[in-house]
Amino acid sequence: MAEGSLSDQALYCVMNHSDLFHEYRCEETDGFPSELYLRLHISHLSEAFKTGQNAMEIKMILKNKQFGDGGKESPCLRLECAFASAASKQKTTIHDIKVELIGQKEWHLFQEPSMPQLDASVVLPDLKKIKVAVERLKNMSTQLKIAANSQGDMFLKIETDEISVKMSFKDVESIKCKEFLSDSTNDPGDMKEVTVDIKKFLQILQSSFEPTRAICNIVADRALQVFLCLDDQVALQYLVPAILP
Repeated sequence: MAEGSLSDQALYCVMNHSDLFHEYRCEETDGFPSELYLRLHISHLSEAFKTGQNAMEIKMILKNKQFGDGGKESPCLRLECAFASAASKQKTTIHDIKVELIGQKEWHLFQEPSMPQLDASVVLPDLKKIKVAVERLKNMSTQLKIAANSQGDMFLKIETDEISVKMSFKDVESIKCKEFLSDSTNDPGDMKEVTVDIKKFLQILQSSFEPTRAICNIVADRALQVFLCLDDQVALQYLVPAILP
């Protein structure tokens, strides 16, 4: 993820360790903080969890390990997956994933994106229907205009020299929170718009997650922010910069 800038595309997610682990311990040693930032290949972590999806428990440990003959010790994330066997004995599968420790000087690059006050905030209706529509629209344009107001109106639109297509939604759930909404929302019927790369928006809709709720926030002509709420504890935050005229 890039530094909290509205000019960069970003994905951000925060998960509380108490929602993931039955037991959690992070010890501070001399010269090292109790908080660590790691960089790793997400595909390696995904494969390890796929192997352990039927495990009784998964233990995650950060340790040092020597990779290769005569190589130096490097930090690695170890996943110990415990399985029950037919003989009522526990079988353990171990996955060691090489990781890179990120220095404190770079931590600011991984903070949650700072958003200005929003101009419109709505709950996206029927994601499957929107996905099908956007997949067809991307063959006609590289840009997608998204607009909404606080009265529950919303539309998706493409416009080129040859064609204009608009998909409208009525009675969309509007989120009215004065703490986050800007003064420009005083007129509830005023449509707030943002134009984004249609493929970047489609990437969000094509994610393998099945959110219980999707929230779309618009900062007019600056950025689109989408939250995919997976449950009460986890939400993925996508930030897509606007395409300026």
